[in-house]
Amino acid sequence: MRYIAAALAAALAGTALVGGCKPRPVQEQQLPKVSDVFSTLVLPPNGVFVSRQGSSDALQLTFRSPLPAEQVVSYYRSVLGKDPYVLVSDTKGSDGAVSFYAEDKGRPLWIQVVPGALGDSSTVQMAGVVAKASSATADSLRAASTADKIRLDSRRPADSAAQH
Repeated sequence: MRYIAAALAAALAGTALVGGCKPRPVQEQQLPKVSDVFSTLVLPPNGVFVSRQGSSDALQLTFRSPLPAEQVVSYYRSVLGKDPYVLVSDTKGSDGAVSFYAEDKGRPLWIQVVPGALGDSSTVQMAGVVAKASSATADSLRAASTADKIRLDSRRPADSAAQH
């Protein structure tokens, strides 16, 4: 009986010690300001903000638009095809998502338009890097995007590559 009481007392003491320990607060990573990443924020038509995520040197914003993806894609093709943007890549994935890579005064901008499940809406993800981020970060992301475009263009028939 004494053994059981001693074991119970030890277990309660251990629980009290563990219960008294406070977990360290997780230090939240500071996301950059939108203006540090995007010189101009090109919102989707009738877009509603959904989320913001990233790291200290990059940011991704997600929006929903009630418009079908085809209309949103046409909008972005029109906007990104004019100054101050240079549209570098415009590709469509097998899932129907259209990805754009453009530059605004040398700053990289990635936009992806994903069709809604019923085709009556779309999700837009927009990503960029902090203007002051190391040029190596921006250059490596830009090179990866260009390599993807070259790889995708080489698979397209010549007449469809000319359309994009």
